[in-house]
Amino acid sequence: AKGDIVVVCDVDYYYKHRSEAIVEFFKKHKYKDVFYTASHIRIKNNIIEKYINDAFEWDFKSKCPISHPTIAYRKSVAKSLKYKELSIDTDLFEFFLLDAHNRGFKFGGTQHPSMVKIEGNSNRDVSSSKDLKEKLYLEYGIAINNKDN
Repeated sequence: AKGDIVVVCDVDYYYKHRSEAIVEFFKKHKYKDVFYTASHIRIKNNIIEKYINDAFEWDFKSKCPISHPTIAYRKSVAKSLKYKELSIDTDLFEFFLLDAHNRGFKFGGTQHPSMVKIEGNSNRDVSSSKDLKEKLYLEYGIAINNKDN
């Protein structure tokens, strides 16, 4: 990355204001390293209805409440940490975020949605993904219920 901010992008729909919101956040919060937002969720095959997925502050002792495609972070975070690449069936961003927290990087978010995430649009092996995440969470000292993944 050549810029100072790394922005996660998935194949979802982003609102026009997303880029400005990210830049403004990092300008306003010089001591914050990771940014996340609320998002709108839409179920595949339903183009009309959507609901809000709040941007919950994470206590880092439970399952990650941050939606992956809303994340942006400073380049310094990217230089310090790597994403775990253990599966093609799931991204393991929450462990990147746990590592960022453990290294002292600071988080901040907003309840203003920056995107629409489409649910139910995947051919991934959900059961193996849940098992892998549950195992990794335990390695971080976080017990979760497999149904919570």
